[in-house]
Amino acid sequence: MEAIHSKKFSLKQIFKDHWSSFIKSHKTLVTWYIAYNVWK
Repeated sequence: MEAIHSKKFSLKQIFKDHWSSFIKSHKTLVTWYIAYNVWK
């Protein structure tokens, strides 16, 4: 596993950057509650 020390990443930023591709691939796994928390 490679560690990245130059930048700090958060799950919120990762989802924000890749949300559209994630939702296309995992549409049935995403509940309204998850979607609401990512979009807010």
